[in-house]
Amino acid sequence: ANPNFQMTKTAFTLAAAGALAFASAATVPSVPDPHMMTISWTETVPSTKVVYNFAHNRAYDIKSQLYRDEELQNGKDLVQVTVERPSEDHKAYQADMQRSVCTNWTFTSLINGFVQTWPDMTLEKTETFDGTKCDKWTKVLGNETDPWSYSVWFDVKTGFPAGVFNTDDAKGGAVDKGIKHITKFTTTVPKGTFDIPALCQ
Repeated sequence: ANPNFQMTKTAFTLAAAGALAFASAATVPSVPDPHMMTISWTETVPSTKVVYNFAHNRAYDIKSQLYRDEELQNGKDLVQVTVERPSEDHKAYQADMQRSVCTNWTFTSLINGFVQTWPDMTLEKTETFDGTKCDKWTKVLGNETDPWSYSVWFDVKTGFPAGVFNTDDAKGGAVDKGIKHITKFTTTVPKGTFDIPALCQ
């Protein structure tokens, strides 16, 4: 027997075992609170191949139960602002910037954020997502007859979310490939972000 071969084989086995141990010990990243980000996706109409672009600027303060959404038309023009404040005044406000109209309603639901994580998510793989090296974490939900999966790509360098995937979105056709992209993620949320929209004051 070749002793060098045996040593190489042993080293390889130990390396593989170490890799498995590292993967099993990996911890699902947490989404920092509060935070802001831009979420974007496309929808392609099968019959015409026309592509529609959607984008929203969103801000969350989960601890204080505050949420703000800015809907952007064509990815740039602000058309609607929604602010939810279940703990502050039990209301939600929606300012229609195109019609200069504001509506409000009683809102007491729980705000739990756009990016969801679970402790038992699986580190599926590390890959390049939107030009950035990311860890892809996945969880299978639903039941045996109707399972569906949810994935989050986390930037390896920053630990911030870079995108999410949902099989329901993919099947429904409203979100191309079921992927929503996250950019401009920041933990810096300016004062006044969750104030009642000016149009509603």
